[in-house]
Amino acid sequence: SGAVITFDPSLSGATITLSNTLTINTNLTIDASALPGGLQINGNGSVQIFIVWGNTIVFMNSLTITNGSGGGYYNAGGGIYNLGTLTLTNCTLSGNRVNYVYGVGGGIYNYWTLTLNQCTLSGNSAADGGGIYNYGGELTLNQCTLSGNSGPGYYSPGGGGGIYNNYEGTLTMTNTVVAGNRGADILSDSPLTYGGSNLVQSVYA
Repeated sequence: SGAVITFDPSLSGATITLSNTLTINTNLTIDASALPGGLQINGNGSVQIFIVWGNTIVFMNSLTITNGSGGGYYNAGGGIYNLGTLTLTNCTLSGNRVNYVYGVGGGIYNYWTLTLNQCTLSGNSAADGGGIYNYGGELTLNQCTLSGNSGPGYYSPGGGGGIYNNYEGTLTMTNTVVAGNRGADILSDSPLTYGGSNLVQSVYA
């Protein structure tokens, strides 16, 4: 349960440019799936796009989350900083970054439960975890592609260009591609679980 945000069909393919971070502190669904061209939420290179607080259940559908800059909360999560239970479906995260030399999670920083279904992460960057930084959370990827992200490494060699799975986090991947990222495609401090057919170019553990 929770509030549901949908969009007028005239907004198909439109861009919403932010001047402030969007903070979610209640159960919420943001659903642009009825828009053929989806909806872009742009951080204008200056703001973190979403913070999802704890004890919330949040769904995001058919959004492009781009150009976020995570200089804010703990220098983490240029696109999304997640402390709740967050599910992304058919979303794209691109061009998000954390500029600080020790910043983590260019696309997404996850501290709790994160599920990605049919999502693409590309062109996101941070010192560690260019695409996703999973700090002890539960991360599940289904039919996703992470490519062209950058995490050259500050805390650890390899950096996790695609994903940094840190501090006993769990990472389960099914029919997912993690390849062509700068830094190890996956850097993991705990075992990974694979299902279906995955393509992972490099793993540093």
